[in-house]
Amino acid sequence: MFKSINLTDFKGIRKCEKPIELSKFNLLIGPNNSGKTSILEALYLSINPWISPWPFNKTEDRAKMILFNKIHSGWISLIYRYYGLSKLESTLNVGSRISVLIGSHDAICFIDGKELTDFKSLSGALRNLYIIKSDDELADCIAYIPSDNRFLSRLIELITKKENWFKVQKTDVHSKIVKDFVSKVVSDDFTDVTIQFSEMVVRREIKPGGSTAYIDVRDLGDGVERFLAVGLWLEALNPKVVLWDDLEASAHPALISQIIRWLGEHDWQVVATTHSLDVLHEFVLAEPEDARVIQLKKSKNDVLSYKVLSLKEVEELFKRGLDVRKLLNW
Repeated sequence: MFKSINLTDFKGIRKCEKPIELSKFNLLIGPNNSGKTSILEALYLSINPWISPWPFNKTEDRAKMILFNKIHSGWISLIYRYYGLSKLESTLNVGSRISVLIGSHDAICFIDGKELTDFKSLSGALRNLYIIKSDDELADCIAYIPSDNRFLSRLIELITKKENWFKVQKTDVHSKIVKDFVSKVVSDDFTDVTIQFSEMVVRREIKPGGSTAYIDVRDLGDGVERFLAVGLWLEALNPKVVLWDDLEASAHPALISQIIRWLGEHDWQVVATTHSLDVLHEFVLAEPEDARVIQLKKSKNDVLSYKVLSLKEVEELFKRGLDVRKLLNW
């Protein structure tokens, strides 16, 4: 979906040396404060700053703005040195160009030079930027998973609401994701995930045809809980783009391997960040379609540059005993 993204005066980035080219599955690496999360947030805000994917759009007014107010020091924190305007420019595979201007309290989105005010007037290709559920319900096709426990708690709270859980059940993902994913990373025989007393639980068969137990997903570990919540949301939403910050958070290498393979099996664009050598190793082994590693570096003048590495190049560095995360001389 996204062909490239360019950032000007956004957060800690004054400008990009050149637009960042993206493929289907992109793994961003780089030192702290090199711009990894900033790129995810720029992509998230690029389509439209004011709407968010289910289940947030019906329960949170201006959900993107609220999200950034919670995980940062307010909307103004998106502007370089907290003054002036930020500018995000992206190109799409359908050929359109999107520009977003962000001020201290507002943002304006332009598509091919025209301000976006009426979604219904968009052409067919551009309407695919959004998931249109009804005449009055419009959801962004981008799903962003920040590395923030408050977001995860809020996501679980919203998914377990009765009206939202019905949407999950309708897709049958509540059983599919347990059988195809969770069963591969835990030893117990779980059949599906369900809701009891407003909490997510997994159903476990003690023995075939015998009794059934219900286990709180929190007791399966933070990594499984995090993935179950995110996986249910993404499967039910089926977005065009998935943005995942700190892919390795709370995850065992076996879990990481399954997450990468699961992401690669879907027809969505993925942009994820990591500090983990395990993620890089599993990324190479999984060989997702049209995948690349993007190595980021920010200069002392806050200019962002990057280098693209193919999976074969990363694999060769592993064979030579080199840590690709530390190779920043270009």
